[in-house]
Amino acid sequence: MNIVFYDVDGKIERVVGAGSQENIDANIGDVANYVLTEKTVSRKTHLVSNNTVLLRPTLPISQSDKTLSGIPSGSTLTIMGRHTGMQTATADGTDITISPDIPGIYTVKVEKWPYQEEEFTIEHNG
Repeated sequence: MNIVFYDVDGKIERVVGAGSQENIDANIGDVANYVLTEKTVSRKTHLVSNNTVLLRPTLPISQSDKTLSGIPSGSTLTIMGRHTGMQTATADGTDITISPDIPGIYTVKVEKWPYQEEEFTIEHNG
């Protein structure tokens, strides 16, 4: 049995393997937002809605070469390159083309609640 603690948005804060009723009682205390489940739960892939643990949806993004399409408006993009460091941007709902000044391999992480985070690899040869 697992105790899943979550915030008001359904984001999972922590998961505790409870075992016995005594352990459940000791871990819950006076916390309001928790649910008990037999499921294997991950903060990266699950959320809680209506006291039920659910899979987070996947982002509706497609990649064609250096262009990402279908990124929901308000998503946070983190672009990481070996020689350029890390840069962040907020998506406006239009397609995004990654074309840095320096050749290399870039990782683009896309985050938008309640979707699961996704990473894309873009190779820029100059």
